[in-house]
Amino acid sequence: SWIGRIGRAVDANVSGIYSSSGGHVPFSEYWRARLKGSVSWKLDSKRSLFRDGRLFAAGGFEFDRYKFYGSATPSQSRSIYHGSARVDAISSFEPWDLRHNMWVSWHTYSVSDVAKTTENEISVGFEGSKAVGPVSVGANADISANFLNMPVSNEDLVFVAVGAKGEGRLFPGFQFRGGVAFYSLKNSDTDSRILFYPQVEARYFAGSLITIFAKAVPGARKNSLRKVMVRNPYLSNAVAIRHEETFADFSGGVELAASEHVRGRIIVSYQRSRSYPIRVDSDRNGKWELSYEGKVRILMLAANASVQISNKDKLLGSIRVLDSEYSITRERVPYLPSASFTATYQRRIGPRLTIQGSIQYLGQRYADLGATRKLKSYARVDVRGEYYFSRFIGLFVMTENLFDQDYAVWENYVDRPFYIQAGLTAKL
Repeated sequence: SWIGRIGRAVDANVSGIYSSSGGHVPFSEYWRARLKGSVSWKLDSKRSLFRDGRLFAAGGFEFDRYKFYGSATPSQSRSIYHGSARVDAISSFEPWDLRHNMWVSWHTYSVSDVAKTTENEISVGFEGSKAVGPVSVGANADISANFLNMPVSNEDLVFVAVGAKGEGRLFPGFQFRGGVAFYSLKNSDTDSRILFYPQVEARYFAGSLITIFAKAVPGARKNSLRKVMVRNPYLSNAVAIRHEETFADFSGGVELAASEHVRGRIIVSYQRSRSYPIRVDSDRNGKWELSYEGKVRILMLAANASVQISNKDKLLGSIRVLDSEYSITRERVPYLPSASFTATYQRRIGPRLTIQGSIQYLGQRYADLGATRKLKSYARVDVRGEYYFSRFIGLFVMTENLFDQDYAVWENYVDRPFYIQAGLTAKL
């Protein structure tokens, strides 16, 4: 990577990475290439629209090629290409004391194995805010066009989102954020839809130790081939992607700070979605497809805590319990466990050695919509140690799946067994 300054007004950053691996599990091969860069210009324009402004430009590409780890078809490989570019102009409009950001972006994403799916998206947007006494008001607009070319069918989406919001403190200890959002959705195979949602969030600071918060945020959001493939790495390339999803998110909870060393958070949330992406069986040797039918509801209780035991010891933990239902089958949503938790312990031994141990537990999950097959629960233990010989050179050793658990996050795809790796780290 390289970070530098060109003249007095331009900052630049370029980075690249190449990596390859093989042998973690039988038949596994993987290599990755990344190149990205960004440039920032200070705008010395005397025009009031761009006073005290800065122009940002960023772009890059990513290329992955791998075989399916643990798959029933280990010889099959997949290639993924992603290119992107974005330009932002951030400045202030002095007559109105308005801070604003205007942007334009483009990305392309392509997946190739036994078939090829390609997606291109162009987006333009604006957001601005202005302080009015103790309250900040703002507005935003986002227009995007998505063009998808896939083996099953083609789908083009025009997504328009316009919103207005305000936030501030009405009286001491009470902070609010509220607004409205308008959405216009038009798919190539559906009629246009115009949606309107009010949205509100509030926080109350009950002294220095307790914060109470609540929010009600219904709306619509864009989906994309890239988001789906990142969340579902073994998804069939013949999947039919729906590019929008309507949802309602209601949550509330309490943040606790017993002291500067002990902090925690408890959240209760209720989510409801239409056209929720549900994974279903594919006829292609253990791969998966998505279905977008019916409604999904998810009720969740979550808590996390951070405890600084001493200046050398720290404990982190989180737990999540949830209940879900898919409206078509009245069964639980596949791959959502009823319980999960993580715990991490960190200890610094002297000025140069740090060790860390963690455990991750995932409860039983259904692997199909009919709730006839289950993936077993598992607890995985990982350990890492790092020792610095000097301020610049260090040695690390890490193990994953210390007790060699036989488990699968996805059905038909066995995850990695116990393995250990070591290496050197350098700081310049």
